[in-house]
Amino acid sequence: MSLKFSEIQTSIKAQMDTLTGFKQSKFPVEFFNRTSKPVSHLGYSVSLGSSVGAGGRQRTTGAGVELNTVLNLVFAYRLRPTDIMTDYRAALDKEELVILKLLSSYSGIKPQFEIQFRQADRTFPESLEFSVHNLIFNVYHYIK
Repeated sequence: MSLKFSEIQTSIKAQMDTLTGFKQSKFPVEFFNRTSKPVSHLGYSVSLGSSVGAGGRQRTTGAGVELNTVLNLVFAYRLRPTDIMTDYRAALDKEELVILKLLSSYSGIKPQFEIQFRQADRTFPESLEFSVHNLIFNVYHYIK
């Protein structure tokens, strides 16, 4: 079964919509950590990075072309100036929640969706106004 690139983003958004407080940003992943203007508390963005062939023969007949696509999900967590470490620990808990949610079942959304967690990066802008969490996943899928 094939899964379009746009369907990957839609499936991730559907999973994120079930988490309390998270809202999709209208800005791309690349804007997070550059400036705090487009960032809001628990605002997130999803982008698809590189895609590489995952199978042997690459024919467009039958099942389609097997791909491994890198998915980036980034979200921001507001840090209060008087309680940065407490808020940072809460942000780490939210990060775990997002990872577990994205690895949960997609049967009601896209049954052929296969995702694997790869890594998490955490950064702070100079202002220490937010912690920025970049979660990276591999998505295995076919396109036709």
